[in-house]
Amino acid sequence: MDPPIIAVSFFRRFCYMAKKSLFKNKLFGWLLRKIGAYPVDRDNIDIKAMKTTLEILKNEKALCLFPQGTRLNDVELSQLKNGAILFSLKTKSPILPCVFTKKPRIFCFNKLVIGEPIKLYEMEEFANKKVDDDLIEKGKFILFEKMNFLMQNYSKDK
Repeated sequence: MDPPIIAVSFFRRFCYMAKKSLFKNKLFGWLLRKIGAYPVDRDNIDIKAMKTTLEILKNEKALCLFPQGTRLNDVELSQLKNGAILFSLKTKSPILPCVFTKKPRIFCFNKLVIGEPIKLYEMEEFANKKVDDDLIEKGKFILFEKMNFLMQNYSKDK
C-alpha cells in the first residue's frame, strides 16, 4: 500500500523499485509495470535495476525508493541501504525524506510525513567528491537524521 499512498499524496507519477518476487505472477507483474514499478534483486548486486534507476533519475523522472529496502517500524542507521545516497550523488538528484507514522492500511487514516529535500550534491562535504564508502556513510547519516527527526516530531501521538 505504500507506493499508491505516496503517489496520491504528491499527485504525480512515480517509478518504483519492487522486489523481483512480486513479478513472478505474470498478471501482477504486468500491473506493477503499468504503475511504474521495475524489479530489483535485493539479495544480489542487480546491475540492470541500477542502470534503470540511474536512467530514471538522469531523465528527471520521480523515483520512489525505500532506503531500508523494506517496510520497518523504526529507522536505524544500520538498516539504511546505500542505494538512495549512491543514486542521489551520481545523478545530482535531491532526496525527499518521507516517513509513515504508522503502518499504512487500506481504508484507514494513514499519515505520511514529508520533509524538506536533501541536496547532498550541493553540500560542501559532498560537492565534487568521488563517491566512495565513506561519502555514502556520511550521506546515510544525514538521511537517517532527517527521517528520525520526522518520526520524532510528527509521530502518531502528536
